[in-house]
Amino acid sequence: KKLVKEKFLLMVSRLDIIPKDFKTLFSAFDIAKEKGYEGKLYLIGDGPDREEVEKMKENSKYKEEIYLLGRKKNPYNWMKKADKLILSSRYEGFPNIVLEANSLGKPVFSNSCKGGINEIIINGSNGLACDFTNKEDFQNGLHEFLGTKFDESKIVELTSSRYSIETIIKKYINFFS
Repeated sequence: KKLVKEKFLLMVSRLDIIPKDFKTLFSAFDIAKEKGYEGKLYLIGDGPDREEVEKMKENSKYKEEIYLLGRKKNPYNWMKKADKLILSSRYEGFPNIVLEANSLGKPVFSNSCKGGINEIIINGSNGLACDFTNKEDFQNGLHEFLGTKFDESKIVELTSSRYSIETIIKKYINFFS
């Protein structure tokens, strides 16, 4: 399938209902559409709960604008074209997808869950993290995120300066010294 030209939000994730919280993802998209977001929602990934995620999509108010793309060999083309990324996980190990998106200049809207999100996302600079379990915090955060014009080159610069090999090696040396 050719890459689309229209505006879209993207989530790259294993289709696993409990940790990835697709209910919140689809709720966020519904809210975004109601607040005037003109794009669509694309999901890249596959997993054990694909059928359940498809059912949840069908129950979404804007189901015609949500696309489950399945697994992609190279999701980076999609990430580069995306307007912004969303990560609705309830918890994460180390959220590589946030660094990958940021290294392409893309901001990420994420649940401020356990597992590194709050160390990586600097609100307003490379994305926004808020408490998705608090409805008011979630809705205000989403509104702020969608209304913020992020500077892609500054996101790339911030990410490369914080996570370059040189920076990480210095941190290891300081840690073990």
